[in-house]
Amino acid sequence: MQLNGSGGNGGSGGSAGGGAIFNNGGALWLTNCTFVTNTASSGAGGNGADALVGGNGNNGGRGGDGGRASGGAIANAAGTVLVYDCTFTKNGATGASGGIGGNGTGIRPSGANGTPGGGVSGGIFNDSGTVMVLFSTFNNNVATGANGRDGKPGVGEANGAGGTAGSPASGGAICNNGGTLWMTNCTFFGNSVVGGNGGNGGDGGTFGFGGNGGDGGGGGAGKGGAAFNTAGGTNTAVNCTVSNNSAQGGAGGSGGAAGSPVRKAGQTGGPGANFGGGIAGEGGLFTLQNTLVGRSLLGGNAAGAITDGGYNLIDDNSLALSAAGSRTSTNLFLGVLSSNGGLTQTVAIRSNSPAINAGNDAFCLPTDQRHYVRAGACDIGAYEFNGFVPADKLDRSDERPGRRHQCQRRHGYRVGPAPVLSTGQVSDPPLKAAASHRCCAHRPRRSQAARRFGRVRDSFSPPALSRPCADGRFPEPTARRARPRRC
Repeated sequence: MQLNGSGGNGGSGGSAGGGAIFNNGGALWLTNCTFVTNTASSGAGGNGADALVGGNGNNGGRGGDGGRASGGAIANAAGTVLVYDCTFTKNGATGASGGIGGNGTGIRPSGANGTPGGGVSGGIFNDSGTVMVLFSTFNNNVATGANGRDGKPGVGEANGAGGTAGSPASGGAICNNGGTLWMTNCTFFGNSVVGGNGGNGGDGGTFGFGGNGGDGGGGGAGKGGAAFNTAGGTNTAVNCTVSNNSAQGGAGGSGGAAGSPVRKAGQTGGPGANFGGGIAGEGGLFTLQNTLVGRSLLGGNAAGAITDGGYNLIDDNSLALSAAGSRTSTNLFLGVLSSNGGLTQTVAIRSNSPAINAGNDAFCLPTDQRHYVRAGACDIGAYEFNGFVPADKLDRSDERPGRRHQCQRRHGYRVGPAPVLSTGQVSDPPLKAAASHRCCAHRPRRSQAARRFGRVRDSFSPPALSRPCADGRFPEPTARRARPRRC
């Protein structure tokens, strides 16, 4: 479209959020779920229109901005999300390029290119809400920024236009934007962020003395290969393992050629920052406790505003650790992501790892990510080296005269309502010695969750313990204040 001879501006591309689930202010509970190859892909900006010829010429229209993509698997907008025993694999969020500026006429300039949209969190994006993630694994999720557009060449003696900068990418697995995020007993492996490349500068005009070449656009930053926290956000990671993640900034665009020997070529754009291959924060509060961070492929293990809450281990010096029990530049002796028991894959620690028995019991839950019971002092990270599942036995000690027999499946401890969550506390199912489940004729079912976030109870048993009794029937979870049903 032309307006009074000038080219009209292109429209902005649409944003995309939540490749699998978008939660807009609601309450979402996810248990034993798998999210695989979901994507959030935003729309590109529209191109600006070319100007009409007339008089001294007219301006070209500006290209529209590209849309932002956030939450390849889940996007949470001011809602509440609980994630329990879930796996997020190969999900992605990809930002879109801006539109190309329209051509100007005469002595009037061409329109500027639109700004590309960023890629934010291949796994979960939390925007001013509350998210709690427990006993879950994030692997090979990626957030990707969009490339900037090339600058237009100069006309006559005009300089070439500069290339547009690439957009940033943040939080390969999780990004917390101004909300509250709890991560407990979780594994982050092989996640990544890749910033967009800057566009090339346009060549200078070749008429007369010619024009200078335009500068190349800068590359977009890659921030937080596994997790990223923005200003105003509160993020707490307890007994997590963060390994083999990466943050890669985009390359800068090439400078445009000079229009004549007396003119200068454009400068190459600077590369985007590799900002925290494992974790990164830009303001807000990001606290680590009993957490392992290591083997980051690009960007170092950590960058930005990270608080050492104690008993953390990191295998480089990218983060200054000074709290009790924390150490930097320490070989963690980690394995690779594999099936080590439980519902989700984990990264095992080897027998000579400094993480063994080095955690703070005041922080850790009674079980590790696999729901294996801890042995002795808790280990740092999501995996307990000597964790175990207690042996089973059948007990009929609850028989009473005149009543039918009641069977119990003992595990050496009792599993109460799980999980019990509050604003300031995340706790695993309470474990008590010499108690049991009742054996009943139907499969476990979920109870109704409390409507208020301040106190959420779920009365199903952890899946690792929901196995059939000796008679082939399944144990019924014990609900709070509820009498056990007989077989």
